[in-house]
Amino acid sequence: MIDVKQQQTILDRINQTAKQHDVKVVFAVESGSRAWGLASPKSDYDVRFVYIHRPEWYLSIDLEARPDVIEYPLSDTIDLQGWDLRKALKLFHKSNPSFIEWIQSPIQYLEYDLFSKRCRGLLPDVYNPGKGIYHYLNMAKTNFRQHLLKPQIPIKKYLYVLKALLAARCIQTHRSAPPIEFQQLISLLPTQPLHQLVEELIEKKKSEIQQATIEPNVILNDFINEEFDFWESNPPTNTHSHDCFPALNALFQELIYRF
Repeated sequence: MIDVKQQQTILDRINQTAKQHDVKVVFAVESGSRAWGLASPKSDYDVRFVYIHRPEWYLSIDLEARPDVIEYPLSDTIDLQGWDLRKALKLFHKSNPSFIEWIQSPIQYLEYDLFSKRCRGLLPDVYNPGKGIYHYLNMAKTNFRQHLLKPQIPIKKYLYVLKALLAARCIQTHRSAPPIEFQQLISLLPTQPLHQLVEELIEKKKSEIQQATIEPNVILNDFINEEFDFWESNPPTNTHSHDCFPALNALFQELIYRF
């Protein structure tokens, strides 16, 4: 959880941003390691939000040329970034994994009109399992190639690869978006020794002051390679065909008019 003082600092930063840009923030959440349950004492606060402009902003012939992102450099451990509502819902339609993690974050700073709950209600119609699996497999492969082939491996990189592979498995099993919290995914680990090992790595990651590393682990590497082999033989397919634009347009228009 976020302590009360830090939470207020983040809310003040969000309110200042809304005033500066003349927008209304629909919701704001914690993303990244704190939302995943992997934060260490030195972890940044990855604050993500969705905002709405006044209705006339969208009724413009140069709309596509207008900026649809608000972001600031990292300041006082707070990384603050937001998307315009139209951009967010367009990416939601494409099963964007970042937005889907945002609406499932267990750490919320503010929410307007149950926005994230309403988006989660649309997930069965919007979410494309094939795209989700491809995203997490690519994330796992990239981190594996860049970090797991070295004599010393950052614990967090091991966990990032495992989280991505377990998310892919979860999507395959349930045909829906995976949970954001790592603890909800590790039940998919096939053996008790592997489960125990990953639990130990999580605790080390959460307690580290500086980035901790370990030598390559045979148990972890065998599991990771088995997962890669499985997906090589069983590539995901895109079977999603729902027309969800009417529901997304209705949500967009309702929020715009209520501004």
